Amino acid sequence: MSMITASGKTARWVENYCVWLSKPLTNCSLLIILLAYWCVSVYGILNVKPDLADNKFFLKDSSLLEAITYREQYILPKYTSVTIFVSEPGNMGDKLRRNQLEKMMSEFESLPECNGAQFSRFWIRDYEKFIQASEMDEDDEQASDQLKMFVDWPEYSYWGGFMRFDNDTGELVSFFSTVAYHGEDLWQPTRRTALLNQWRAIADNYSEFSVTIYEDEAPDLDALDTLVTSTFKNSFITLLCMALVVLVFMASISSLLITLISVTSICSGVFGLVSLWGIDIDAFSMTALVISIGLSVDFPAHVIYHYYRTEDSKSLSTFKHRMQYTISSIGFPLFQCSGSSVLFVGCLLFIPCYLSEVRSYQGFLHY
Repeated sequence: MSMITASGKTARWVENYCVWLSKPLTNCSLLIILLAYWCVSVYGILNVKPDLADNKFFLKDSSLLEAITYREQYILPKYTSVTIFVSEPGNMGDKLRRNQLEKMMSEFESLPECNGAQFSRFWIRDYEKFIQASEMDEDDEQASDQLKMFVDWPEYSYWGGFMRFDNDTGELVSFFSTVAYHGEDLWQPTRRTALLNQWRAIADNYSEFSVTIYEDEAPDLDALDTLVTSTFKNSFITLLCMALVVLVFMASISSLLITLISVTSICSGVFGLVSLWGIDIDAFSMTALVISIGLSVDFPAHVIYHYYRTEDSKSLSTFKHRMQYTISSIGFPLFQCSGSSVLFVGCLLFIPCYLSEVRSYQGFLHY
């Protein structure tokens, strides 16, 4: 392996740079800077927040953002509803069973954000009034007939849209009810997720009715609880795959450790600093982070591999010469590659879109 040399100012700069890297004071200074960098990165990671705001999916000049703004400012804080499906109501001629259903609805309506029972749609309350007004006997065998009479009554006929009957037996198969809520912070996905979990906790207490909670954005809200863990899990798996590749081609534990530390440092820095930059964890940032792990392994792997190969060269006996060879052969080309990548990623900033911002910010930090 021959020494790659350069002429003029470049050669002197590389030589002086390697001499500077060889000094103990330089190593101590870089270690302090690295520790500070890690502390800031960890602080950013600990303060990361998951978010799935709708406005992230559109260009900043999109007319849909106006509709989203109106929805978040005026609709969700004033009226957020939940639909409660009861799949196994059982015999509605049983007074105790109806009382249990009323108790369940009372728990939904007892939450602080509830608009009040007068805004709920729950047919059993009108059914109780119907039974009292008609002075009917509560006979279990005639419960189906009584329910049919109830929904056929003009005053209560609209409740038929909330109930489903068996076409053969006429028995009540299932029904649903709605409860309305309000709150100035209900436009926030994290707050609606907490409220959704409260609804589900109440439903779980009445498993004999097979209660199901429906909310329009429930699938997206459920993803909030898994975004951070999924991101770390995917990042860890990707890191292991990269480590396996490095181990196969280098077969050196020391090189593997250096590569893992380098990649982990880069990824944690990207993850933490982007969080401090105001970028939350969502589908876009999670994907970009996993991609950045794959990209971040390129630079340290190339540099470490070339430095590792210098062990077989007798002409490169000192640390300074080995560093000088590595920087001349691969370090400077990688620096040029990084510069061109930054210019390319920087073009994304001209696109008024959240996705372009995420990719450009992570690109700047990564390269």
